[in-house]
Amino acid sequence: MSGLTIVEKGAAAMQEILPAIENWEDQIRFLGIKLINVEDFTHLVVRFILNTALIFIAVHFIYAKNSRRKDFYFSYLAIGVIIFLLSTLLNSVKL
Repeated sequence: MSGLTIVEKGAAAMQEILPAIENWEDQIRFLGIKLINVEDFTHLVVRFILNTALIFIAVHFIYAKNSRRKDFYFSYLAIGVIIFLLSTLLNSVKL
């Protein structure tokens, strides 16, 4: 019987904590400005990882296998990441 009361107490404590956890990003502000939009940031990170994986596959399996010059390997990866970041930044600008 005491195990059930511990579970009930834990569930009640979680019900009190959950609203604070769900809105943590709204509470983090600097000079009244919300610092992070978690949904957009997550979307950006997922797209960045996918883009970087595709660039790696293209450079490693297409370029590096067929070319004798391996010194451009890092350059192609860096240029791919820079193009992704610039295009994402330009896409987010409202005209």
